[in-house]
This record gives sequence, structure tokens and C-alpha cells, in this order.
Amino acid sequence: MFRPEAVREIVFGDEPEGLRSIIVVVEGEEYDMCEKYSFKRGSNDKPLNSENDNYAPGIMNSEGDPRRTERTGLIGEFALAKVALFVVDLETKDFDETDFIVEGTKIDIKTSTAGRRAREGLIQCQNKKGRIRLKSDVYVIARVENEDRDARTATVRIMGYTSQNVVEQCEERYSGVGPWINRVVPYSILKPVERFVQWAREQQNVV
Repeated sequence: MFRPEAVREIVFGDEPEGLRSIIVVVEGEEYDMCEKYSFKRGSNDKPLNSENDNYAPGIMNSEGDPRRTERTGLIGEFALAKVALFVVDLETKDFDETDFIVEGTKIDIKTSTAGRRAREGLIQCQNKKGRIRLKSDVYVIARVENEDRDARTATVRIMGYTSQNVVEQCEERYSGVGPWINRVVPYSILKPVERFVQWAREQQNVV
């Protein structure tokens, strides 16, 4: 377990949907930890069709960057933890485990590398083993806008959050790769992330 350094002042960004995103930089030692512990996420050392893994290697992974998917997920977790004051679990996670639990509320952050033009987040609902149940109460949507592995830095924009009930009603879209299907979560339906951060801090008696 690791508690990332809290941001001293939250930086907001204005979005076309009328939302205010939160911009967080993960860098230096914390970025190194995302790189290091990415090997404990996913199934990077197993063949794609292995029947013994909990879930297959990330679609974004390549020979030149074999843990990009898993590192991106950790970068998102670190970014959210830095503003919501969470503790990040760096150990191996089963596919059914959630990212954070606060006062019994299960929270997942879904982080993509879609870039600045993206106006939606994606939540996987089917993989090679079949349908995937929604396991969390709250889903936070974010994206990595800039990442420089040599400089050990990544800029994350946290867009907003929504509930499991809302995600269940979202459109499903084929990923274009294998059997993977995602639920598409438009930024326009998200609630303000600053409201979530305030709630998270209040639950931990920190304002």
C-alpha cells in the first residue's frame, strides 16, 4: 500500500460539456512506481489465450511498451489518490477487485490514452472469457494526455464520475480487437469530479 503525495493546489480545466476537469501530474518516483508495479497487473508474461490467467494482456501493449495498459491504469490510480487522498494498492489484483473502497463504497477509475479530442470513456464489458460484471459503485473517468517515459512524467485529466446504474445503461461498442466490447461513457453524462473529491475527503475527515 502506498499513499502518493497530495497535490498542494488542485488545478482545474474547463471542458466543452460544461464540466471542470482536474489536471494532475504523476512524475518522478511516483511515475517510477507505476512503471515498476505494472508487472503485477494483467497477464503480461502469459500468451493471449492462456486459460490460467485472470485477464489477458492489455490491448495497448506492444513489444516496445509491453505494459502500457497496466501502467496507464496505475497512473490513473495515482492521479486520483493525489487529489482524493487515497492509498494505492500496489499488489497483484484479481480482475474482480475494485481500485479503492471508502466507507463501504467501491470506486474504480478508468483511465485511457485517448488524447485531448476524446469525449467519452470506456469500461470493458466483455473479454475473451465472456461478459464482465460491473463491480464498483462509482466509476471515475480519466485520460492520460501526455506521457514521457524518458522524463518519467504523465499528465492526467480526471473528467468526472458516475454510478454503476448509469454505466449499465450506456451504449456498448465493439473494440475492433478480438471479443473485447466496451461500454461507452460520454463525458456529457458525468458528474463534476470536484464533488467526488470533496466527498472522498469528507469521508476521511480531511477537507
